[in-house]
Amino acid sequence: MMEGSRAELSSRVRETGPPIMQVMKSLKAPRDTIDLSQGVPFFGPPEDAVKDAMKDIRSLHGYGPDAGDEELREIILKKVRSRNMIRAGSLDNIMVTAGANMGFLNAVSAISDPGDEIILLDPFYFNHGMTLDILGVGHIHSRPAKDGEVDIDSVDEAINSRTRAIVMVSPGNPTGAVMKKGSMEALLELCLENGLWLISDETYEDFHYEGQHVSPASMGDELPVISLFSLSKSYGIPGWRQGYMVFPRWMFDQLLKVQDTTIICPSRVGQRLALYLIRDHPDHARNHMGALRENRKEVMDWLKRNEDLVEAPRPDGAFYAFPSFTGGAFERIRSMDIARNILEEARVLLVPGSPFGVNTPPALRISYGNAGKDRLREALERMDEWLEGSPLS
Repeated sequence: MMEGSRAELSSRVRETGPPIMQVMKSLKAPRDTIDLSQGVPFFGPPEDAVKDAMKDIRSLHGYGPDAGDEELREIILKKVRSRNMIRAGSLDNIMVTAGANMGFLNAVSAISDPGDEIILLDPFYFNHGMTLDILGVGHIHSRPAKDGEVDIDSVDEAINSRTRAIVMVSPGNPTGAVMKKGSMEALLELCLENGLWLISDETYEDFHYEGQHVSPASMGDELPVISLFSLSKSYGIPGWRQGYMVFPRWMFDQLLKVQDTTIICPSRVGQRLALYLIRDHPDHARNHMGALRENRKEVMDWLKRNEDLVEAPRPDGAFYAFPSFTGGAFERIRSMDIARNILEEARVLLVPGSPFGVNTPPALRISYGNAGKDRLREALERMDEWLEGSPLS
């Protein structure tokens, strides 16, 4: 029998941390644990759209165009022009992706080389950090600012000769904060002055509790903006992996190379469902905002009654809150240890703040979109009891 040494793995992959959702789901949860960890809404897609997509499935076995089926891209083009006010001129501004995460991978692969750097605004979406680590692209972090604002001086200080882009997520994951238009304009100015890209993750565009969504790409013509969109949250279909990206059309051929070497083309049946959803049910998420508003109020009330121990950015969008433990003796405890303790003693599963780049003070992400109001209230009451009994309070 042949013997040999074990072949090596990429150091970039080995040194990248594990997916935090897999870590949290692997923990031994007590019976009757309430799961507020996963960023998914409580609702699913309209049944008629699913039935229509299933009727078409027998004709969708073959490869499709790398950039996505033309009929779907036409629908997306109309949508981003009318709802996002993005001045996209043709189908060459649009590419269908397997969710917004793939759009981010496509974008970073097309605009950067190993050793380059991209600026993430803290707290950042953890999959963005993982993607950069695996691609060998450095990430520099700006200082957090208050509700919807950006510390522009901090971003400016982070720019150097290796910087290729600034990434923004609004409404935010993990905070639910909505970036103010003035901050978007300031980021765009920095990009234009320094020859950088602005990557705008707009996964939660349909989840606003105050005001309307603003896409930074709508602020001019052919701006250096790559906009990422997802159907996972707006239609409750994360398992279908459907999203799209919008970009200056001169990028199209280069992005096509990246797409062809990953999935070749997005799922054909998934695209058919996406077509029916965007075309026939444009307000699906908005129709569920009443229930989400009630859930948000429960979380806001919880933050208020525990304000001596926690503080959080105002969650004006998405369905997250991101409380930092600023009172008591919590500052010396890791967020992962706090999350484990709450799981074991309060039977509530949350996500620690460390994968989002936040270590001190420790923070936790609460996802209030995936539970009914009564179940959410019970989870928050359990957390009240845990805080009252904790020696750290």
